[in-house]
Amino acid sequence: SMYVLHAFEFFILAVLLFRIFSYIKLEHPYLFTLILVVLLGLLTETAQLLASYRTFSSYDLLADAIGGSFILLRKVV
Repeated sequence: SMYVLHAFEFFILAVLLFRIFSYIKLEHPYLFTLILVVLLGLLTETAQLLASYRTFSSYDLLADAIGGSFILLRKVV
């Protein structure tokens, strides 16, 4: 389904952001990754309000956030 794709895309985004934040030795890479992923999900969903053929979806935003939060599993495992 589309929600799985949203989650997968934002998981990949989270992995890449986490690697960047870790490389530059940011103090809390997990926190900054999660915040940025959620903000980017909100931005993309909000931007869809400007397109007449797209709609804002809170479910898409939730799937984005869930996909991005899978990066936290790396910290736990």
